[in-house]
This record gives sequence, C-alpha cells and structure tokens, in this order.
Amino acid sequence: MAPGDWEDYPDAISQQLEAGEHAYFDKVVNGQSNKYHTDPVKKQQTNRDSGKTREIRRLIFSTTWDCLQCTYKNPCSETTCGVCDTSKSTACAPVKRSVDPWLDKATLPDTEKERRLATIYLQISEHLHAGAPISDRSLTNSTWSLHRDIVNKKPVHTSAADPHCECKVCDEAFTDNFTSVSLGLVCGGSAQICHSCAKEHIKAEIQQENIVPWIKSPVFGLTHEYLPPDVVLLADRALILQFLEGLTSKMLSRCPDWRQCTECRFGTFDGQCAECPNCGNDDLAGKKQKLDDSLQKMIDDKQAVLCPSCNSLLVHSPAMCTLLTCQCGLVVNLVTGESGKSYSHLKDKARADGTLWHGDNLQKQTDLQDDDPAAFQKLLGDNGITFVPGYQRGQD
Repeated sequence: MAPGDWEDYPDAISQQLEAGEHAYFDKVVNGQSNKYHTDPVKKQQTNRDSGKTREIRRLIFSTTWDCLQCTYKNPCSETTCGVCDTSKSTACAPVKRSVDPWLDKATLPDTEKERRLATIYLQISEHLHAGAPISDRSLTNSTWSLHRDIVNKKPVHTSAADPHCECKVCDEAFTDNFTSVSLGLVCGGSAQICHSCAKEHIKAEIQQENIVPWIKSPVFGLTHEYLPPDVVLLADRALILQFLEGLTSKMLSRCPDWRQCTECRFGTFDGQCAECPNCGNDDLAGKKQKLDDSLQKMIDDKQAVLCPSCNSLLVHSPAMCTLLTCQCGLVVNLVTGESGKSYSHLKDKARADGTLWHGDNLQKQTDLQDDDPAAFQKLLGDNGITFVPGYQRGQD
C-alpha cells in the first residue's frame, strides 16, 4: 500500500508507518498543542501529554478499477485494461472507498451545518447499531464541532481549579487527588466543580435526554450557560456516544426532509424516500402521512400535531397547555414542535420563551376561574386535573 493510505496522517508520517517505524509528532488540537506517539504494529496512537490512546487504521481501497471503454474490472496492479489495452491513467484510477458505508448510501443536504449534523449522526449510529469502528478522536472532534455549531462559535475551555477551594456541588475540599474543573462566573470569579460531580450531572442529563440544545451546567451564574466540550468529554465513552446520537437525532428531526429508519436507525435527507435505503423498512420517522383536509387544517391551526417519533396524531385541548404527551412517551410542544422525554424540562423552556399556552387560551381560563369557579373546576376535571384550593391557572 502506498504512503498516504494511513488514516489522518500526512505523507511524511505515513511513510514512517508504512516502513513499520514509530512516529513522533506534535499537533494543535482545539487550540492546544499535543505530543503524539504512533505505533504501527499495535495500530495505536498515544497522546503523550494526557496518556489517552486511540485506534488507528488504514483507509479501505477498492481492489479493482473499471475501464471506461469496455467496463471490464481490472486488478489494481494492472496498468492497462486486460481486454481493450486502454491505459489505466486515461481509463479510470482506483477509487478510495469511504470507511463509513452509511455515508455512501445516505443523501446529504447542501447546507454545511446540516451536513455536519447528518455526518456525525450516521457515523455514531452506524457504530452503535451496525458495529462500525469509530475512534476516540472522532468523538472528540464531533463534540467540539457540534458545540461550535449549536452553542458557541468561539472555543470555550475550562481552567485548572484552585486546590484551596471546595466543589460548588458537593462542598468537598479539593486535594491533589481530587481532580476538578473551573468555570467562569458572570461576576468575574469562578466556580470550582469536581470531576465526580461533573460526571454525575452529565450522566443524569443524558439519561433524562435534557440535551437540547446542549447539556447545561449544574451551577447557576456562569458566563456560559452550557458546559464546555472538554467537560462533557469527561463522561464515559458510552455516554458520549449516547449524547452525540441523541442530540444529532433531535436536531435533524426538525429538518423537514430528514428521514430516519425506526428499525436500523439509518438516516437520509430525502423527503421523497418511501423506504430505508439500508434495510428496506418502510417505517421512517419524519415520513409525512397523507392526511385529509380536515386533519391538515387542525395541524395548520395549531389544534393538533404529528409526533416526530411515531407519527401519531396528537390533538390539543384548549383547556390544556401546549405540551402533548404521545403514547410512545415523547412530549411535543404544539407551537414550536420541540420534543423530548422530560416534561418538566420542556415545560420550563416553554414558559421561558412564552410558548406554554397557545393564543388566548390561558386568558380565557383565568377569566373563567374568576367568573365561574364551578365551571372552571369541571373543566379541569374533564381534562384529568384535580382542583386544589388556592390553585391559580398558569402558575403551576
């Protein structure tokens, strides 16, 4: 195999690896200089500063080339076509095959941000559901890339914590063996958080799917509301994979042309797609249902919404807020279309951005509560809500 065929390496380093030699080099990653050692025998790269390792591999190349004149498949070692003697250089060169087959099958969008989202989702999902390899470096780069696209275009790093301070979450004093991170406060100071509390918080947020648009900090009053990528990356690899797949899937579900297979988890940007290009399943999340005019009018008038997960029709009652819970467990905001499994998280967000109630429904109910308390209590009971003395609609 020729030099340059090693993944992620320039020609000079590839030549060393091809010769079976260890390679030592420096590289700037996310604004910081790192020293690396690459072992071609163990197929392992080690960050000499942090001690972290990752698997390395060669890109996969096709073993044949197709002659453009007669379409005969020739071995890559042959320089002329075995049938028509056409030169390989003028007929066809060997084609490098992607190491991500799902990317080959998927239709990707033209916009850069959505293309990155789809690429990250397909790489992560194929690893989780189809066993495709993915390196720690890819997870790190994907995390930083998503943070820049969704939260903050400028890189945000943590700093070393003051060893004389205490954790803002568990109040434990820091020691040499009690690692921590320091997050900037709006007042100009800093909040010290130990690694254990940071990891537990990240784990809880991921498991509860409170990840859109990003994982929030466990401490209030920070310069940045959301955790920096290097803190998120403290989590276990399995949690990072779950976070990246969940976040990209939720972000992509907002795109009208995104179709995601409920069986194999493959996804593609093809609004006309009737079945999964990967497994042939015709149950695709995001596939539009054919609705009659009356149902479509209900959706247009914000009286109903389709569940983005299972496509069930959720009908809204004017007596209720805009959050609808589907039988599949997903909670959907009627007004914004945002969805998730944490009702309380979506309710807090809807209240903050003013979408918890649709139109003048809240005003009508508060007026009804003042003018006809008996009718108001009956309305609550008809919608499964038990009236409690002192209850005031809109303040729950």
